Amino acid sequence: MTEHMPSAETLEALRGSPAGPIVMLNLIKYREPGGREAYQRYGAIAATTVGESQGQIVFAGEAGPVLTGSDVEWDEMILVRFPSAAHFLGMVEGDVYSRQAAPIRAEALEATLWMAAYPHPGFEE
Repeated sequence: MTEHMPSAETLEALRGSPAGPIVMLNLIKYREPGGREAYQRYGAIAATTVGESQGQIVFAGEAGPVLTGSDVEWDEMILVRFPSAAHFLGMVEGDVYSRQAAPIRAEALEATLWMAAYPHPGFEE
């Protein structure tokens, strides 16, 4: 895996996640030149694998100013909801994502923060 993908240890820790839905926070900073265009190629593949894994993009947009906690000025933010950590793991460990999408993601990004979050009871639809 590349530096822009979770490590084997991180993925293993995610296997112990609580049952139920998981939301993945993606903060992305494009590599220049050409990162935004490369990320669009990545997105075309990733959107298919997200859908096949029963994931749903719940927010995608331009990142605003960082107020605390990071010295990176992020370009975009994306939130993707999966029914479970197992669904997310199935996606990132699948052949299409790992062989086709992940290398393009690495090409596209200068920096990334990819974080798992678990909805509190009562915040699910």
